[in-house]
Amino acid sequence: MIVAIRHGRVAAEGICYGRWDAPLINPPETDAAALAARLEGLSAVAAVPSAGRLAGIISSPSARCQQIAIRLADQLDLPLFEDAGIAELSMGEWEGLLWRQIEDQDARRLQDWMKDWQTAAPPGGETLADLETRVRGAVVAAANRGPAIWLTHAGVIRALRVILCQADWPTAMQSPVQHLDPEVFLTPVAD
Repeated sequence: MIVAIRHGRVAAEGICYGRWDAPLINPPETDAAALAARLEGLSAVAAVPSAGRLAGIISSPSARCQQIAIRLADQLDLPLFEDAGIAELSMGEWEGLLWRQIEDQDARRLQDWMKDWQTAAPPGGETLADLETRVRGAVVAAANRGPAIWLTHAGVIRALRVILCQADWPTAMQSPVQHLDPEVFLTPVAD
């Protein structure tokens, strides 16, 4: 089981970000405390085998995930692991730029990417297939580790919907991924 959670809200309105590390709006202690309270009431977490023990918290390398994960691991007394496989989709050359800048300075490539977003990559970035490959590797590692909390990103959670729930990308994109809102995924049992 994976309890996937998108990091807290960030100060990035109008900015293209995937790997660019947008700063958290709330102090990480505040987000971790709110998250711990939500997890306490989550029946799927309470039903974890081995007396309700999770194997740990897996965090994206992004500071916006790490800052919360460190505090949450401390609050829940769980080991913390980092996994680059659950980093957000790379937006390449557009990382950290305002979307309006991209529209003004790189309109053609933006239009091409938006027209073919399911298979194309932003300039110097990743495709959804690249993201899926990384996340699949992390899912295999998670199945070997045991039930865990993932502090990650919207793109990764949508990839989990595709990989573990057999959704297609347009369907996975339709449902929003709220900040600090746990989404439970059942994983295949490791051999």
